[in-house]
Amino acid sequence: MTNSKFLQFTFPQQRESVLENYGFQVMDSVIYERISLSNALNKTIFTGVTNLPDPKSIFEFDRTSDSVRDFRNFAAEVLEKLECDD
Repeated sequence: MTNSKFLQFTFPQQRESVLENYGFQVMDSVIYERISLSNALNKTIFTGVTNLPDPKSIFEFDRTSDSVRDFRNFAAEVLEKLECDD
């Protein structure tokens, strides 16, 4: 869960700063840092004497998570913008 104060105050300021300082378009969709996403990326596999990184796609790790929804929303927005540019 993303901190509500961050979303209310800090995030809008950061977003505006990107627009002002770099002048490029920013997507409306946001992929938030969530526990399920972190857990998917930090998976490991034990190989006898050590743990090795074994990251999973969030779609494989937990297809019902809010992170999957974030990525799907982002993908839909990208496709929509590509269609508008044609």
